[in-house]
Amino acid sequence: VGKGDEVITTALTCTATNLPIIGRQATPVFADVQYNTGNIDPRDIEKKISKKTKAIMAVHWGGYPCDMDEINKISKKHNIPIIADGAHALGATYKGKPISDFADFTMFSLQAIKHLNTLDGGLLAIPFKNSEKGLVKLCQDQSVRKPLRTIFGEKISKYFDENLEATTLPEGFFKKEIYNQIKKEVRLDSSVRDRLTNDFKYFENFWEDWQKAESLKRIRWFGIGRDERAPSKGLGYFAYPTTEPGGKFHAHNISAAMGISSLKNLDKWQKRRNEIAETYNNKLKEVEGVTPFYQKDDRTHANWLYNLHVERREDFVETMYQRGVECSIVHERNDILPIFRGHILNEEDL
Repeated sequence: VGKGDEVITTALTCTATNLPIIGRQATPVFADVQYNTGNIDPRDIEKKISKKTKAIMAVHWGGYPCDMDEINKISKKHNIPIIADGAHALGATYKGKPISDFADFTMFSLQAIKHLNTLDGGLLAIPFKNSEKGLVKLCQDQSVRKPLRTIFGEKISKYFDENLEATTLPEGFFKKEIYNQIKKEVRLDSSVRDRLTNDFKYFENFWEDWQKAESLKRIRWFGIGRDERAPSKGLGYFAYPTTEPGGKFHAHNISAAMGISSLKNLDKWQKRRNEIAETYNNKLKEVEGVTPFYQKDDRTHANWLYNLHVERREDFVETMYQRGVECSIVHERNDILPIFRGHILNEEDL
């Protein structure tokens, strides 16, 4: 995504979803949301696609999964990747599977008031859609992963040294050359070499999936691959040809320790959230002027927020606070905020 591109997104979200779009000098194109769920409407996504569309941003609003089958159908039809904002939706499922199975990238927030708190930070999930699962599991082992990354680092260092006008990595990430090198690579155990090079098609699919994930590891630390840096010969530095922009986006070990220790309680916390939401559903379904959001049986709600349509909204919020019940409008629609107003395509969108 870059200057002049478009990303189809929702206006009903935190600005954190949409600011990165204009940060890339691209244009957010705001699709409508479903009245009864708050999620982006697949029917309007289709209407908003143009030749400039580079991605579809789906936000699982409040923790309730979007209509991912319909969105994936659009994605495949137009060959446009899906970026899912699951900041509200850790633990939610769709058609019996984790929501991260249904997008090219799914972000989860671990910020202070989310389901699982690591003070700050988050998670980025990338499904290895085309890969043979055995290869993925094998390469999660650090004794395999680190040599593979080192081999790749040596390859890209040599490539850019020999091609001084090159600015990007070649398509395929040297998959054929890496495949042939692994066959004789002494830094890998013979059984690992045999497993990785048993079938080129399996390796090709895995390698392209893996490099998408590795790219994100590089981006989180200024575009530098720690294990891919070629060791110098006594010069005191490690060369690495940076090919993609990045920042200091990684979390620290204290946050990781907090998150890992909290995982054992996540199911219990989620069960309690679901119980509270069910209580609200039962108690409010007959109350005049109050309408809980719609929920389908083919997905489970993470219930980070409990959403309602209410009449006399301001009076409702004030009355709830008087009774000690916290409630909020949460997010103002992004498209009318000053920073996004210039990206409204038509006056009728307002």
